[in-house]
Amino acid sequence: MALVDGETTHARDLWRLAHEVPHRETVPPRFRAFPDLVDGLLTTAESGPEPGPRGMTDALRTAVDIPAPRP
Repeated sequence: MALVDGETTHARDLWRLAHEVPHRETVPPRFRAFPDLVDGLLTTAESGPEPGPRGMTDALRTAVDIPAPRP
């Protein structure tokens, strides 16, 4: 919401908090790719369209490469 509202500094602070969760707790493997995707969105908002999509591409590639859990 902060990013949509244009509050990139607040959004980056929230991202930092969320980015710590996969390192402190056990989370589903695909969740580990999500903070990187949000980082790409934040980087785009902060620095323009050039650097952000690269990070988003890497995050999406990571998410796709992680095997889906079996039911």
